[in-house]
Amino acid sequence: MREGVNIYCQEKTWKHSVLPRGFKNAPFSLARKADAENELMVCIDIDSELVSETDGNALFDDAGEQTDYLKARSEAVGKVAEFNQQTQTITQHLASLDLIASRQLTVNLEKEGQPLNINGLYLIDEKVLNELPADKFEDLRSKGLLTLIYAQINSIHQVGRLTAKQNAFDKS
Repeated sequence: MREGVNIYCQEKTWKHSVLPRGFKNAPFSLARKADAENELMVCIDIDSELVSETDGNALFDDAGEQTDYLKARSEAVGKVAEFNQQTQTITQHLASLDLIASRQLTVNLEKEGQPLNINGLYLIDEKVLNELPADKFEDLRSKGLLTLIYAQINSIHQVGRLTAKQNAFDKS
């Protein structure tokens, strides 16, 4: 609700039913190699409190080979990159059909004392969706994208819950 503040990341423990996949990967991340644009490498934040030279899982065995633990973590980081690519492809497809529209959201936060406008939200334009020619709508259905589209449309109903959470955070 506020720039620079994630109301879900203010407590030491995660108390919500869905854990973002990327959270599970910390302190690992993926980066493109500078000298090879199509190659990726797994990186580790060695300054993270999750990294220890004495406790936890080893990354390499005595022969200098990756352990099963590191292989599994690398695969998990790769999956996030795969999902991000899928998301980008789907978003580009929806944008090509003019289904994505920029909207402003207005919420009432107690601390503000007046309505707060949130800009930069991109939503499915239901009017455009409902006016799609039958063949383009069928194409979305056949690609399995209608479920995602309707999930995004329904997600806007979570704004009330987010507003209540922000108000509770502001009081603390």
